[in-house]
Amino acid sequence: PEEDDELHFTRTISSRGVGEYKVNGSTVTFAQYEQALADIGVLLKARNFLVFQGDVESLARKSPKELVEMIEQISTSQQYKDDYEAAF
Repeated sequence: PEEDDELHFTRTISSRGVGEYKVNGSTVTFAQYEQALADIGVLLKARNFLVFQGDVESLARKSPKELVEMIEQISTSQQYKDDYEAAF
């Protein structure tokens, strides 16, 4: 796609758990949907852009301490934990 083009991706799941995939309103196979995302640098297997419902629920169940530990791990600030605690 051109830089100014806008793509619309839609995924719906029926009550039976069947997925339907659309790119710009046209129904496509999952492989075509995945390829269209890959063409713009979004890789499903890497999970580098999606927030899955299970992930949201998992975060919501974490205690404040667990959330802080997770953020420290992601930001790599945990390597400074001893220095930080020694300063206070």
